[in-house]
Amino acid sequence: MLLVLSNSYILERLSDALPDYQVSRSSKIFFISAEPQKNLDMAQLHLMNGMETRNGTTLTTPTASGSLTPLIPSKDDDTLLVIVPANFTGFLYITEMENINVYALPQNSSVINFQPGTNVFFNLDFQAQTFIQKIPLAKNVVISDTVSFKGLTGIPEENGTLFFNSSSIPGLTTYNQLELDMEIFNFQSNGIDVKYEISYGMRQGVDFNYSGLWMTRSYPRWPDYQAKEYGILNNQNDPITLSMMCRFPIHTNLYTVNITLINSDKSIQPPIIINSTSDIFVKSVSAFSGIKIEGGGPYSIQYELWDPLATTVGYETSTKSGGSFNFWICLVLAGILNFLL
Repeated sequence: MLLVLSNSYILERLSDALPDYQVSRSSKIFFISAEPQKNLDMAQLHLMNGMETRNGTTLTTPTASGSLTPLIPSKDDDTLLVIVPANFTGFLYITEMENINVYALPQNSSVINFQPGTNVFFNLDFQAQTFIQKIPLAKNVVISDTVSFKGLTGIPEENGTLFFNSSSIPGLTTYNQLELDMEIFNFQSNGIDVKYEISYGMRQGVDFNYSGLWMTRSYPRWPDYQAKEYGILNNQNDPITLSMMCRFPIHTNLYTVNITLINSDKSIQPPIIINSTSDIFVKSVSAFSGIKIEGGGPYSIQYELWDPLATTVGYETSTKSGGSFNFWICLVLAGILNFLL
């Protein structure tokens, strides 16, 4: 069977029963796998009309920037034949997009820095619904306020779920850590004034004057019912501004995410209850020393903690609970913001 590119792309999980593919000189063929070297050597990609052959080792060897080099046919109306050993894992991605960089992201990958264009990441050690200590993280993120920078699930042709937008929190241009617990995701930008360092690492706690992205494990596929608690050593009871852009992958399925702020004496504020029917921006100002998040489904939360007087260090703990207390301000701006945020 000959498979023609649909909507100018093909994405397949590698197996020993793949069809043949019709490709052309505008096609970029990416072979993405973290199989052992002997298996990569046996994997073969043949362009029948162009009489070109590449093995898996060649196509999975990253460039100096960490991106993969695609196989590009020299002739139009060519046929691609992919042969891999049994039980082979990875992806075949064929695209006609311009200015695209594709990265394999196994646990032992080197740090990947920003490159202009659309950057697509394949998490080759993704484990759905499984607790793992290390996940892909973007650290030391700096985005100019003149650049539009967005993160979406899946490959760019799929127009996946938005999980990050640099314009969501006004005035914020730096992020300490973005959690990227997804199998496939991409970043899209319209400029070059962006920096980040992506690699596997441990989720970290939070601090004053700290910003980042939280998301449930295996986002956006599965709910994560385990509550998360983040502590801050706010011994002076400084008022802290917490800004959060809360996003949900499916707005038609109703579930809630409860965000509770905790006092230094372990008493709790009334929870902020967020429905999944729309993406919501939340801003709260109060003298809290902990944040507890309980989710009934998948979510991503882009956040900033701001206190110009604070210097103490935060930490992450298991779930805890306490009494109740007064909280100062909570401003919720609700709406479906995919077109704006």
